[in-house]
Amino acid sequence: MRIKKIDVEKYFLLEDVHIEPSDFTVVFGDNESGKTMLLDAVLDALFHMRAREKAVKALFPSFANRYQEIEVPQVSVVVSGEEGERVYPSDEPLDKVIGFEMLYWRNLLVVRESETDFVSRKSGAWKRWLDILRENLSGIEGGLHRIQAKIYDKVGLTPKGEDWTNREGRKLKDEVERMRSELRYLIALSGQILEHEKLAHKRKKLQLEEGTLLAELDRQRKLKNKRTYIRAKQEMELLLQLKEEEKKYGMLDRKDFERWREVEARIASLMDSLNQLMQQYQGAERELKRKEEMAVQLRMQATEWEKREMEIVPEIEKRLKNLRALHIKKQSATKWQPLTSAGFFVSTAVALLFLAVTILRSTPLFLIGTVIAGVCAVCLYLYWLSIRAINSQMDSAKSELFSFFEKIGEVVKDVEEAEKWLDVGRSNARENRAKAELIFMEAARERAQFEQLGDTIASKKVLLEEVRSELDGLRRKTGVSSFREFQSQLEALTQVREKIEARKRLLYEYLDTKNEAEFYTKLAQLEEYKDVEGEYDEVRHQELEKRLQAVRSEKDEVVKQFSELEKQFARFGLSTSEELWTKKQRLESRLEELEREKKAAVLAAKIVNELAESQDALINSIMGGSTNSASAIFTELTDGTYSGVFWKQDTVYVERPSGTSFPSDLLSSGTKVQLYFTLRLALLHRLLSGRKIFLLLDDPFLPSDPKRLRLLLESLLNLSRLGWQILYFTVDRDVADWALEHHLEGVTLQHLPHLFR
Repeated sequence: MRIKKIDVEKYFLLEDVHIEPSDFTVVFGDNESGKTMLLDAVLDALFHMRAREKAVKALFPSFANRYQEIEVPQVSVVVSGEEGERVYPSDEPLDKVIGFEMLYWRNLLVVRESETDFVSRKSGAWKRWLDILRENLSGIEGGLHRIQAKIYDKVGLTPKGEDWTNREGRKLKDEVERMRSELRYLIALSGQILEHEKLAHKRKKLQLEEGTLLAELDRQRKLKNKRTYIRAKQEMELLLQLKEEEKKYGMLDRKDFERWREVEARIASLMDSLNQLMQQYQGAERELKRKEEMAVQLRMQATEWEKREMEIVPEIEKRLKNLRALHIKKQSATKWQPLTSAGFFVSTAVALLFLAVTILRSTPLFLIGTVIAGVCAVCLYLYWLSIRAINSQMDSAKSELFSFFEKIGEVVKDVEEAEKWLDVGRSNARENRAKAELIFMEAARERAQFEQLGDTIASKKVLLEEVRSELDGLRRKTGVSSFREFQSQLEALTQVREKIEARKRLLYEYLDTKNEAEFYTKLAQLEEYKDVEGEYDEVRHQELEKRLQAVRSEKDEVVKQFSELEKQFARFGLSTSEELWTKKQRLESRLEELEREKKAAVLAAKIVNELAESQDALINSIMGGSTNSASAIFTELTDGTYSGVFWKQDTVYVERPSGTSFPSDLLSSGTKVQLYFTLRLALLHRLLSGRKIFLLLDDPFLPSDPKRLRLLLESLLNLSRLGWQILYFTVDRDVADWALEHHLEGVTLQHLPHLFR
């Protein structure tokens, strides 16, 4: 039987996984790839896991915990066998189809890393597995050791069958001791039956007297209730008078009084707050007005200058520009003054020199010098006239400029002061406008605060009106006009209420009640006794109670003695001497029967023990037999480190080639994996009688070192060559590498992607 195809469309987080397993398929993926989820999906399809809740919780608890609320899965597994192909899930689970118990699947065909050691020895399933190993390795059906234990349990014997023990609560041994004890008591009880009858007669007489006393006491109780009712009625009348006086004060209430006090205090607080806020409001209003007027004044000054900028300043700048041009022209002319003067003096000196030479030598050079000097004098004169004209123009321009300033009401003394006047005016205009804007912004902020303050004052006034309205409501409700009047009437009302409460306490104590409702209820109950004839006699009442107490004390003693005898009789179900004799014969007969059962149980247990020893011997012969025996497989897996496996006292032992042996519990975790895998293979060979089937392995060899791991994988490969199908689910990279190395030998490697990538 082989798995031909696995299709998972949707299973919890797993989607779109399609595998066609070969003889040996390694499914490799990391811890987030859904490897275990894929195996669970295959098991769910094959064995209807979610539909078999009880079995799954017992055999596959991790599955039951993981997939309790899974949506409808979309998984199909195609399995081929002798009857052909079958698609799972189908009408019947796979274990039902091939007649293989689900418990075997749990520990044989499906092997997880956490389940390598079958089940815990502490669990109840361990003995069941011992029976499976015995039954299937020996061929002898039934758990013989369990049968032997049940035989001993049945009769309460020790495991060696020597005597009754305390097994199951010493049930049988206690029963024997109890019956022997009963025999001793039965003889002692035979003389106490007459005493029992005397006590019964006396008890009846005391009960009659008790009834008479109770009837008389009941009459006295009714008379007492009559007296209580009359006195309570009188006290209640006084209470009603006080309540009528309380009604005169109308709706006065302590809560209203406190509320009145709070309201008046709140009004005073609001008035103080309003006064303070109004002072702040008026101060803020004055400051805001001052700042706005200052800003307006600064803005007007800036606007006035801007107006001058448009009307007057252009003319002033024009005149200043003309003066600057004349000044530049004068500076340009003045640059030639030294050269012209020097030329004049040089030419004059030359003329004088030529004159001297002419006189001395009588030459015409004087005439030439004279001409040159004349030309230089004319040039100097013309330069002087030019400078004079420029100065005249400058003086005229300055005079006009100063006159213009006088027209506009300003006084300047020179050109520099005029220019300074322009610069200062423009600078002041800019500063005034900037200051005005800054003050306006500040005033806007303060106005917002001012308006907010006004809103606060308005809300305070509204609140004040509401509080005053509440005070008016309290006046109308209470009917008083002032707090002092309220206080006076409330004090008087308090005194009346204190009297009422004192009167209530007296009434409640008198009728033993907790509140007014209980009082009236009890008073109504007492009303039925108001017409009882006679008067209550307290002395007579006390005498009757004393006599009743004495009668009851005597009766209790009689009842106690009577009950002791009845307990002794009831212990054995007896009331007469005939019943006592019958009980004695029955006990003797039961004791003889138990002794016979004990002897028969010891004999039966001895026979079963011999069968169990024969079964263990047969198991050991099979373990060490053919090439498919546990010893042969274990020797191969451990590479000859161990030479055999055998069974002894419900424990698997291993043997070394040297002949030494020890329990498997002492093996390392890796060797235990090999041993328990060996037992699984031996069981499978035995159970399937040569049939080949698939193995689903979920990393069963994680504790093994690399060398052991390869030996185990090689043994699985040998199994696949013999016709077994191996599906190996792993996160171990070494297993994946081994699969790649053996791909030519039919080993295929299937990768599972990460679920969350």
